Amino acid sequence: MRILPFVLLGCSEYQVDNPPPVDPADPPGNEDEFGDPPDWSDCLTGWHGQYVNFAVDDALVNPPLDEIPAEDPYRLDWWDDIAFEQFDASLDFGENWWPVDEGLASDPQFFGVHWRAWIRTTSGVDVTLTLGSKDDSWVAVNEEIVAADFGIHAFDPNTYTTYLESGQYPIEVFYAQRKGAASGFQFRFLTGDVQLCYADYSEGDD
Repeated sequence: MRILPFVLLGCSEYQVDNPPPVDPADPPGNEDEFGDPPDWSDCLTGWHGQYVNFAVDDALVNPPLDEIPAEDPYRLDWWDDIAFEQFDASLDFGENWWPVDEGLASDPQFFGVHWRAWIRTTSGVDVTLTLGSKDDSWVAVNEEIVAADFGIHAFDPNTYTTYLESGQYPIEVFYAQRKGAASGFQFRFLTGDVQLCYADYSEGDD
């Protein structure tokens, strides 16, 4: 398996594996819950967001600061109990963002979101993005983590760079606000020839 160039975070390095690129003629389908890839000539820029409300007595809420953080979002069940779903045109929400309030104890604190979309590059390209969150966040392209800022911490966006081969890929962004009375989230591309589109859910989606 080929190894991606290092993803950069300030002066640190974050190394990820790069799976074979998705063949544009035969991409993953609805069985992966991404929906079909969009019509790239006329597509809607945005994300499919699944929002979750964490109960104040959930084990993941207000964990001890010395708890070892979870590193792999695919091994977590934090986003399984969906409160609602919506289209989000961008993920640049900034601080003091409170989208989930169902009247639970301590609402609107303690929530999570799992976003999905598709991205495409027309040539091999270095892609630079910014990711910031209070608390945990991850970005995955084709189910490979390309940026991560997990654990309990303040909102402090950082810049990451990764290389993508030409092709189209499902992209996921995970977020969890788990401690304290502060929140914040930001994700966006800064450079790179990348097109982002909402999936085609016209067939096979519940």
